[in-house]
Amino acid sequence: MGYEEMKALQEKYEKEILSSGGIHGIGIGRRKNGGDGGGELAFLIYAESQSAVDTLRGKNLLSDIPAPCEYIVEPPFKTDILYVDGDNLVSQDQGRYRPLMGGIQIYLRNGSSSWMGTLGTFVKSQAAGDNNLYMLSNLHVLETVGLAVSQPLFGRENIVGMVSKATDFIDTDAALAIVNAPDDVAVNVIEEIGRVSQTTALTSADLGQRMIKRGRTTGLTEGTLETINGTFKVDGVYRYDCACVRADAGTLFSDRGDSGSPVILKGNGRLAGLHFAGNQKLGGTSIFCKIDNVFRNLNVKLADT
Repeated sequence: MGYEEMKALQEKYEKEILSSGGIHGIGIGRRKNGGDGGGELAFLIYAESQSAVDTLRGKNLLSDIPAPCEYIVEPPFKTDILYVDGDNLVSQDQGRYRPLMGGIQIYLRNGSSSWMGTLGTFVKSQAAGDNNLYMLSNLHVLETVGLAVSQPLFGRENIVGMVSKATDFIDTDAALAIVNAPDDVAVNVIEEIGRVSQTTALTSADLGQRMIKRGRTTGLTEGTLETINGTFKVDGVYRYDCACVRADAGTLFSDRGDSGSPVILKGNGRLAGLHFAGNQKLGGTSIFCKIDNVFRNLNVKLADT
């Protein structure tokens, strides 16, 4: 069965599948019997327990779906934001980067709490007359228009921008902050990765390909693209048309503080997405928004394109 047919089936059945207790995701991947991800297309259904899988299997629904389904039992997904509580500021990259670049720590606070995430990359608006340079990260990191963005830690001397656009979209967890000093930015350079000046729109042909990301907590990590066209429940909210990466055995692809990390398709070195959530399990999964959805919704493009 082809990818477009699978997408149509997913649209028809996913609401009922996800309403079954303990099911927190569904997307299109490849059957594991291919060994290296080269099996036929299948629906990958993410469940928090075997009992949730058994309950779903006990319904007549799945017998109506003319496509293979496979089940992955793992913890629920959570956004990879890192709240500051005084004991979680060690063993991560808190370097002060000037010029600014992608993949580094940013720090925000409001009246009651402080948190850290990762600066993804830099973009320009496609709106006529807007020549500002913006930093791109997750909406749940750059949560409120007007908040100051600091790098690496909070302090007047460390303020590098201000949140300027924070709008929620069903397929995008992303927001923008205007850059204070555009001349002090290494545009489209990502720490430990280098220059990334093009984007890529993922297709089913990319399933099984290697992905890399750079975040303030886990640094440079690798994994395998497991799912596209995914619908995932993250902290009680559904996100649509996302992609999922499987970490290598015994490793994490992401952890708390990595929200906003740029995700790169290793094979061509192009920006594929913006990381926002994971299950914090060794060998587990992490989720990112597709960069084409991000750019369309925010009406932006890479800064030098």
